[in-house]
Amino acid sequence: ALANLPQVKSKEYGVEAMERYVALQKGQRSPRLFARGLVYSNYSNQLINPLDPDPGNPTMDYPTSDQIKDNRYMQASMGLSIPIFNRWRVQTDIKKAKIDLRDAEYQYDDAVLVLQKTLQQYYTEALAATDNYNSALESVANSDEASRFADERFRVGTGTALEMQEARNLLYESTSEMISSKFVLIFYSRILDFYMGRDILF
Repeated sequence: ALANLPQVKSKEYGVEAMERYVALQKGQRSPRLFARGLVYSNYSNQLINPLDPDPGNPTMDYPTSDQIKDNRYMQASMGLSIPIFNRWRVQTDIKKAKIDLRDAEYQYDDAVLVLQKTLQQYYTEALAATDNYNSALESVANSDEASRFADERFRVGTGTALEMQEARNLLYESTSEMISSKFVLIFYSRILDFYMGRDILF
């Protein structure tokens, strides 16, 4: 899941790009075979038909299609390029490309480590939030029981109104703390869901 996060994915693409660049530079060492072809013709309304019996006083037309066919020129060539004189430059470019590739790999590894450290911190916070929430639930249960006990004592005349009010205040405070700790737990749980690639639900 961590590999799909943008901060890691961008570094991964950087590594892939540099791998292709290294391969491209290595390809500069290989001989290159090339082929070229050329076809052209020309036309002019001043040209005389070579079949005209009197070129000095031409009487025959020279159609465009005939001119293009008669004046057509074709050429083809092939060659082989062998990198001999630029060998050292190619080797230098390959070394530079490999250095850039290692740098991209280091950046990727660093991004993963930073992300793992961040995730570990959020996981620790989530564990602490879980403990706080469970403690708050227990506190609410105890405060609720104490409040009901104080109410009962006041009802039968063995407790005072002040004791009853203090018990209710403690119940209110513990309930507020429980609600607060619940939202903190939800917050860190959703952060972990995001980093793990899970759907974020509220």
